[in-house]
Amino acid sequence: MKEQLLRQIESVVKDKNITIESEILGILDSVTFIKIIVEIEKTYGIEFDDDKLLLSEFPSIGSLINYVVSKIELLNA
Repeated sequence: MKEQLLRQIESVVKDKNITIESEILGILDSVTFIKIIVEIEKTYGIEFDDDKLLLSEFPSIGSLINYVVSKIELLNA
């Protein structure tokens, strides 16, 4: 699942050098961040909490992916 999410983020950003450890602020601007959120919400049927709609909430790509995985797990519980 995490690898699939990483590939999805790569496809929006168009950068194949992104890793779980990559810092979000060095890679994404706010528009691209929202595009990724919309793509993830559509794909997995989840909704980000309002307080998580800020770049500053996710210091790394891994933190974003972990949040999405936790939302998917809650949805499937």
